[in-house]
Amino acid sequence: MKNQITIITRPIEGGKTGMSNEINAAIAKLEGKKAKITIEEWVKPRSDKQNRYYFGVVVPIIQAICERGSDEIWSVDRTHEFIKREIWEMTEVKTYYRRDPQTLELVPYKEIEASKSRTLNAKQWEDMMTKTRAWAAEIGVDIPEPIEKIPDYLDEPTGVYYDYRG
Repeated sequence: MKNQITIITRPIEGGKTGMSNEINAAIAKLEGKKAKITIEEWVKPRSDKQNRYYFGVVVPIIQAICERGSDEIWSVDRTHEFIKREIWEMTEVKTYYRRDPQTLELVPYKEIEASKSRTLNAKQWEDMMTKTRAWAAEIGVDIPEPIEKIPDYLDEPTGVYYDYRG
């Protein structure tokens, strides 16, 4: 967005940010223009480590579950869509239109699609990981927590820990 300035403040204490100089400098950049000021609570976005854990650990395990007893090969995308729809229950109804072959009129029809997961923040994402691990546990499959040591055969033998909760 043109001329958009985002400032992440320090924690608010005593009703103040302690960042009045930074805020005034940002406002000064819009000199002579009207400004829209929105104040909202900052929520930590999902991290790269969370994404790496999900696509490197969770998705391959769910993919193996979905392929078990089948000749079908599941792609990462198909597995991700399955997780969003069936485990996380992140769906939305979308309305599309098609032409009626008889009347040539546009006729609406609805489809249920998986919602986008990119809007989930760090806390919401961890809630989805907990839900996924619980789903897998119900069918007897253990998905390791990200704080657990990844077995050496899956990672470098240096003992890397995937701890993104800090």
